[in-house]
Amino acid sequence: FANGEPVYGGKPNEGDVTVSQGTAVAFCSQTRSGWTGWSFPATERVQGDGLTWFTDSQELITYVYGWTAVAVVAVIVVYLFGRSAVDLAKSIFTGVYQPEGDSQNIDFSCNMEIFGYVPQLKFGGHPFPYLCCDIDNIDQDLVGWNDASHSYDYYNLLFEIPHWSLGRKKTIDVNTRGVARIADYEGYAGVVAASKENFGDAPRGERKTPLYSIFKHYPTKWQVELAKQAREKKEQAL
Repeated sequence: FANGEPVYGGKPNEGDVTVSQGTAVAFCSQTRSGWTGWSFPATERVQGDGLTWFTDSQELITYVYGWTAVAVVAVIVVYLFGRSAVDLAKSIFTGVYQPEGDSQNIDFSCNMEIFGYVPQLKFGGHPFPYLCCDIDNIDQDLVGWNDASHSYDYYNLLFEIPHWSLGRKKTIDVNTRGVARIADYEGYAGVVAASKENFGDAPRGERKTPLYSIFKHYPTKWQVELAKQAREKKEQAL
């Protein structure tokens, strides 16, 4: 600009300007490197303070193109990240898991090759892991291993540190794999009774605070019915 009038050269950034003592000259760079501040969207505002070299039609087109670019970028961002952002927000208040495939109608307890996540520790040089939970009332098949020479009590760390939260203190020495649960073993009631005598009166509140991991198993109705029928047959045989 020379005296408020634009001067155009034949090539970018080129033009002849005759400057006299009273002439005010300002160089207008239309390249991105010449802009200061945030240049997006590229509307007519990038001309700079006090400088205007766009015609009215150029300002209108630049305004439309600039804000159209904003809309396009917004659509792309929503397309790429919108679903993830919505799922993340929903996951804070509700479940968003969607299972894939169809149910095969196979119960967990029907597959004999699937075991439970029973808390246990493995040590090098020992043939079997050491249990860290009470398994008296779960199906022993869930443990995943069996020592024919010893009971699970032999490998259970619960009995190393007697605690009021335990159902019993006395261990069972024989293998109990002949029944579904350790609690179904014929001598179990006597072991529990003897343990109560040894424990005595528990301090208030300590029975509510278990020392080891809690492991639960909720059998299906058909499993409960089969176990009931097995007990009835056993009682009839006696």
